[in-house]
Amino acid sequence: MKFLNNSILVFILFSMLGSACFAQIKIAGKILDSETGKPIAESKIVTNQSHTHSDDNGLFELQLNQLTDSIKIIKSGYEIYFLNIDSLQSFFTIYLTEKQFTLQEIEVNAENQFNTSQFSVVDLKNRPVQSSQDLLRIIPGMFIAQHAGGGKAEQMFIRGFDIDHGTDFKLSVDGIPVNMVSHAHGQGYADLHFVIPELVKNVNYQLGPYNVENGNFATAGAANFITIDKPKNSFSKLEYGNLGHKRALMVLDMSSRKNNANIGYLAAEGFFNNGAFVHPQNYNRYNLNSKYLFQIAQNQTLQLVFSAFTSKWDASGQIPLRAVESGFITKWGSIDPSEGGNTSRYNLSFIHNKKFSDNVQLKTQFYAVNYGFNLFSNFTFFLNDSINGDQINQKENRTILGGESKMSSHHFNWGDFQFEHSAAVGFRNDLIHNIALANTVQRRFLSYKTFGDVQELNSYSYLNEMITYKKWILILGLRYDNIQFNWQNKLDSLYQNKEHTASILQPKVGLFYNVTARLQFFAKYGKGFHSNDARVSTSNSALQTLPAAHGIDVGFMAKPVKNMLLQLNYWQLNSQQEFVFVGDEAIVELAGKSARKGLDFLVRYQINQKFQLDFDVNYSHARLLNVPNNENLIPLAPRITSIGGITFAPFNKLSFSARYRHLGDRAANESNSIVAKGYQIVDFSANYQFNRMQFQVAINNLLDTPWKEAQFATESKLKNESKPVEEIHYTPGNPFFIKTSITININ
Repeated sequence: MKFLNNSILVFILFSMLGSACFAQIKIAGKILDSETGKPIAESKIVTNQSHTHSDDNGLFELQLNQLTDSIKIIKSGYEIYFLNIDSLQSFFTIYLTEKQFTLQEIEVNAENQFNTSQFSVVDLKNRPVQSSQDLLRIIPGMFIAQHAGGGKAEQMFIRGFDIDHGTDFKLSVDGIPVNMVSHAHGQGYADLHFVIPELVKNVNYQLGPYNVENGNFATAGAANFITIDKPKNSFSKLEYGNLGHKRALMVLDMSSRKNNANIGYLAAEGFFNNGAFVHPQNYNRYNLNSKYLFQIAQNQTLQLVFSAFTSKWDASGQIPLRAVESGFITKWGSIDPSEGGNTSRYNLSFIHNKKFSDNVQLKTQFYAVNYGFNLFSNFTFFLNDSINGDQINQKENRTILGGESKMSSHHFNWGDFQFEHSAAVGFRNDLIHNIALANTVQRRFLSYKTFGDVQELNSYSYLNEMITYKKWILILGLRYDNIQFNWQNKLDSLYQNKEHTASILQPKVGLFYNVTARLQFFAKYGKGFHSNDARVSTSNSALQTLPAAHGIDVGFMAKPVKNMLLQLNYWQLNSQQEFVFVGDEAIVELAGKSARKGLDFLVRYQINQKFQLDFDVNYSHARLLNVPNNENLIPLAPRITSIGGITFAPFNKLSFSARYRHLGDRAANESNSIVAKGYQIVDFSANYQFNRMQFQVAINNLLDTPWKEAQFATESKLKNESKPVEEIHYTPGNPFFIKTSITININ
């Protein structure tokens, strides 16, 4: 650890000295939005000699070997700006004018392999995003399922993984981690319901373990949801639909009228839904989000983020197929209607950006999270307790404290070579109080199965270097994670602490070749990991505490015409330890090594200003290793998935969208003797803008297709049965659902 941290310091010094040594002429400036006055990050400043990017403060510095005639400034969603240089002016303030973002602006380059926000901007524009679930569907190949009354985190599927609620996919919002380590319900539990979808401006996602910025859980991939800094205007929104759907949203622009550099907003949301179930879900959710950006100096900003979230719900749970087929209940019925729960989350984040000379930037973030969780579930009914039933309660309260400091130098030139580099150190400390698994009946406590406290400290550091030579780009990264686990079992009369420490070093490599400005080939290798639960890690040292995953991606990205984007990936991912969900105990068991491979194909096509098409198809082959071939399937691993849609805007103020999503049949157990049936759902929406008002009609499941949203192979026993039965247990997907909304722009 000491050696790696010393290496980071040497690396930063080299970056700063190198940048100073090779530059002879320095052009500096700040890039702002012409309407809002806010800084514009990640603008590309290009000359015939080199290029750089603006930082989070909108600042840039460009070192030149000689005076150039002009500088071109490019930013997706803005008009291209040409800055003519006829004298050595020391500083430029540049205002960019916003315009409609199109596929023409997406560049085929290595940066888009690690910063996919450009793709998500297109997808967010063309797809009606109505919830945090829809935000997850922006990630190519991601499928989700809700099976506990709407308030529980979604089950996720991607790249041959049943990720459960986040075991192998890292999620964050504005840099604040979402996944919960050593969670009461499951490792990596990631609940996004505290996010207000209208506030998300883009989703920076990566598939595979190739980015050094992503550590724990980022094996199948990772995504950071980035919220707006300032709304275009204050607005209110009201929604109403069948199935008891009601929602209200208010967003207020809190930006300073005197100083455009100080910008922010306050947003509040209230949500209620019953669903189609015999026993209403009574799902209610309340959100408060705010963000404020202060310009504290010419080269410094401080951003404050605060959010508060609480929700409560009832659930009908997963019902056995035999109970429906026999007429014992309808598919909207329930065996144990007392399932459900409540949860809360409060986030506070401080982000400080400091721009130094010589193109060096320091970004430091600290965050604090207070989180509560209380869930009642019954997976097996009367299998284990024929009198009281098998209902369980999973509960916890936790505080998370964390931070990261990242130093980056955008680039310096050495002949035909260009270098961009970054280094960071960070930590995350989870303090989990009274984490419990208890037996209950009708939400009444009976006895504890587990009860205690967890402390888990993850410290990390990483280095990253991007080297460009003509048409070649090489990305080298190295990340180090150290995790200290502590578990105090309060059911043990001695109250003894159990501790365990583990670390892992993760190399990352990417090689890209730009054949032309419209065609690029790439190959990537990365090592990632997901941690095991602290209660398991401290109790059995023989287990893989930080099981590694080794991944490769090879493929190409192409624009055969300026309005079309294609991407094809072949990928493999081998994991040292596979997690498999066990329904009768509501736990995840360790199933050994696994191997996955597959193909991802993506198309985006803007036919003209009125028509947009998108299409994704994904194939995965997932197997357990070191087990007999007739028992080596990974339960619920998706094989074939596809989504697509068309957006039609006949007039400037009117648009229509029709979309489908397809999930193929897949094995529900290791032998494929039980099959989880696939489905194909069609959705539709229409939007109309009239002066300050926007009207929307959204129809989910337009064809009223019967489908099973969540499915598990579970052994259970009903009250009147003499012996248990293993079969599909499921939550039915929503029927035809229509809702309308009106948005009123206040200023």
